[in-house]
Amino acid sequence: MAFALATALGVSLAVAITYSPLLRDTLYPKPVVFQLIPKVALARCLFVWLGISSESRVAFAAFVSFFPVVISAAVGFSSTEASALRPAARWTASEWQSFVMVRFPFALPAIFSGHEESR
Repeated sequence: MAFALATALGVSLAVAITYSPLLRDTLYPKPVVFQLIPKVALARCLFVWLGISSESRVAFAAFVSFFPVVISAAVGFSSTEASALRPAARWTASEWQSFVMVRFPFALPAIFSGHEESR
């Protein structure tokens, strides 16, 4: 449940980061910085704030998995090869159609594997 929540929110934020230069410049550095914070320190804070319940465990798991999903999805979306996007542009596909038919399938390996490197 936590990974599904983190994936839905993370991919949504990654799409916004990919298509908006302003959001990329303002929001993209924050997930990178949050990756550096020790997760044990965050777990203690979440358990104090939310108590020891299944909700706090789901919140912690979603929080821990959210940032790698955002980073890897943003890298996957932005590293789609231009040669794959050309046919969609040639067929006058809208930006949404080219995202659904080209960018998203090309980014799936990066999203599921968590690799943060470009192709």
